[in-house]
Amino acid sequence: MAHSTPVFEATVREPDLASLRTLRHGLKDALARTDIPIRLAQDLQLALQEHTTNLLNHGAPAPSEIKVHLHDDGAVWSLEIFDDGGPFQNFDAYLALATFADRRKGPRTHGMGMKFIGTRFADYEYDTGNGLTRPNRLSLCFPPRAEFIIRPMIVVIEDEAATRQLIKAILRQEFRVFDFERPSQALRLIRSYQPDLILSDIGLPEMDGITLRKELARDIDTDIVPFVFLSALGDDATMSEAGDLGIDDFVPKPIDPVMLLRIARRLITRSRKVREALIARSAKDLSDGLQVNLPKAFKGFDLGYATKPASLGGGDLIQSGQVGERLIILLADVMGHGLAARFFAHGVAAYFRSVLLGADPAAGIDELMTQLSNNLFSDPTFERTVVSIQLIALDPEGGIEICSAGHPFPVLITGGAMRWVEISGPLPALEQDLPFPTVRLVPEPGSRILLYTDGLSEVASVRRDPAAAGERLFDLLLRNTDVPVADMPFEVLRAHLASTRTLDDDTSLIAIGRRAVDG
Repeated sequence: MAHSTPVFEATVREPDLASLRTLRHGLKDALARTDIPIRLAQDLQLALQEHTTNLLNHGAPAPSEIKVHLHDDGAVWSLEIFDDGGPFQNFDAYLALATFADRRKGPRTHGMGMKFIGTRFADYEYDTGNGLTRPNRLSLCFPPRAEFIIRPMIVVIEDEAATRQLIKAILRQEFRVFDFERPSQALRLIRSYQPDLILSDIGLPEMDGITLRKELARDIDTDIVPFVFLSALGDDATMSEAGDLGIDDFVPKPIDPVMLLRIARRLITRSRKVREALIARSAKDLSDGLQVNLPKAFKGFDLGYATKPASLGGGDLIQSGQVGERLIILLADVMGHGLAARFFAHGVAAYFRSVLLGADPAAGIDELMTQLSNNLFSDPTFERTVVSIQLIALDPEGGIEICSAGHPFPVLITGGAMRWVEISGPLPALEQDLPFPTVRLVPEPGSRILLYTDGLSEVASVRRDPAAAGERLFDLLLRNTDVPVADMPFEVLRAHLASTRTLDDDTSLIAIGRRAVDG
């Protein structure tokens, strides 16, 4: 990459699982010195782990050398993984099928790493090596100082390899492109994950383009996807039949790059505007229909909260419910902003309620988190987003138990002194039956714990300096330790907004205080 700055470079020879763990820790340390958002940094570490483990376990032959490069050219970051083992054949098609396979069946053989890359990174590239002088290369590119953004997705079905590759080369600078030779290969992906546009040749093996369009028209979810035929001049009867199917446009062959891009942009923009208008009609119901559910007090604890979305809707979520003698609190952060994030937050809330309703009163909070993670894993809808979660359990003995899934560290405040509660775990819904760590505290009377989403901590001015970010957060809390527990989150949020002036991410806080004297 021209004029790029190396952030991390490492080589592992004769790799094994132990050396791959060392490689991941090295990347983790390098990422901690950058301004990459915490969630994206976690995704990069997991992508490295999954891809290199697949290379080791399933390469034919397995690589004798793996190299990792993380570079920054000022506009784009790039993580590149090189190996000299056997290449992945038909990488794009395999990635598509692994990414959008039915999650309820669980991860397949070496499919989880592919699935993870496909769902977390919009801009990937895989180059097959020659086994001698050029290694295989997987490249994951992403913009700095921004969270992962899913680009519009286009499915291309064309049996001529040269034409298929040309279309992909034209479109992939702006769109996420999955190309297939046969409709039967593409149908599985289209039905599992609704694309933004379908480009299909008319004359295809097994099932022609006209039959494919008729098949998609049988289901409302696929019928509404913009559809374009790729065609050389054919007989009038065929073109007339194609025109009667309600398609959106034709792209003649040979392909004109300018025309192809113009049609793709126009149809995707029009389709998204229609969907946004439909969503906007129910925006108030979507935003107001999921109110914070948190009591002001529970068995010797006082509670308070504050929440502020970056735009209408928002993905932060605060819910609670009682299981036996304990109060279980959910603090969740859905990737993204606005109404789309709010939609997913509704789903998380519904699954949380179902877990509580069926919970054994004696179940550990980690068991509840695993059940919630399994529910999200089993729902294909959640392939399209990332969620971080903390579950908190308050018990009558004054104990606070915390279980974390990819969430920032809480802060314990005792007598004006502060410390991190160092509890972290994997993001939920990466696979079935994930274990999650827990910690149980019995705070002194008068102590408080503050829990929050990363909108409070990921501030542009201190992103490159984790120590400065921690000092800023502690300073915000220290200035508000004397206010009542119920008011503390609001005052901290107000100070946060005053210092940042703009809200780049949804921000939510929960304060839990153990009463000095039980009331």
